[in-house]
Amino acid sequence: MSDELTSALRRLAADHEVPPGVPPARIRLRATRRARRRRATAALGMTAAAGCAVTA
Repeated sequence: MSDELTSALRRLAADHEVPPGVPPARIRLRATRRARRRRATAALGMTAAAGCAVTA
């Protein structure tokens, strides 16, 4: 791409950039909760699989 096109596209992107609707601290909190939930689900799944393997 030419330098002119690149700079025009960057300006266009900057002009239409939307700030996040949620503060950064809230985003990190959500990510932490999601990670905990995934970890708990994985642990529960592994426990259930181990229980099935033991009883089979």
